[in-house]
Order: sequence, then structure tokens, then C-alpha cells
Amino acid sequence: MTRRMLATLLLSIPLAACQTLQGGGTGGEDKFTAAYMQTHLKPGVTTVEQVRQLYGKPDTTQEGPRGPSMWTYSPSNNATSDLLSSAMGAFGLGAASSITGATQEDGRRLYIHFENHKVSDYSLSHN
Repeated sequence: MTRRMLATLLLSIPLAACQTLQGGGTGGEDKFTAAYMQTHLKPGVTTVEQVRQLYGKPDTTQEGPRGPSMWTYSPSNNATSDLLSSAMGAFGLGAASSITGATQEDGRRLYIHFENHKVSDYSLSHN
């Protein structure tokens, strides 16, 4: 009985994580689409802290004389993807990137520019 419960638990954790990343749960929305950015990154309104809450720790930062001047993000460095990849590796299920479709070669990079600790502009590049 205990083995069956343990097996069920071990199989359900990665499946629940996959569901979350694919949009079936909270945080699964693609934050690198034009619609998402237009809704959440409002120049002169969205603060540095709000950007950090939306996207997490930036991949790179540039500091200006009055705080951050630019942060960059890429989907492949998403903290949720890294967490899932680690968890699935621990269960011997391989890399999350092959399951979720996120790859290091995604090629998208989000640049967010700040003035006075608020978003001043943003752009998304595709390599």
C-alpha cells in the first residue's frame, strides 16, 4: 500500500509541474508575448520591484547613477523552468526542456529599460 502511494506521488509531481508550465496553472503564461508585455510593462507606471515579481531575477543588469538602467531576460533562463528541470532530473525523468519545449536556443531576449525606478521602455529581440 505504501509503495503504491509513493509511486503515485512521484509520478504526479512532474505531471503537475508540466501542467503549470503549459498554462494549466498559475505562472504558466508566456511572459514573452506582445500581449503579456503590453498588459504588464507600462512605461512610467511599472516599477523595478513589479518587474522582478513578474520575471524574477534578471539575466543581466546595468546600473545607472540613479538605480537600474536596463535588465535583460530570456525564456530559457526562467526560474520555473530551472526548478522543474532540477526536480525532474532528481526523479530520473530527464530535462524539463525536452518536455516543455523550452530550449537554450529559444533566441528571444527581453530588454527592459528603467528611469527613476520605473519602466521607460522595453523591447523583445529574436535571434
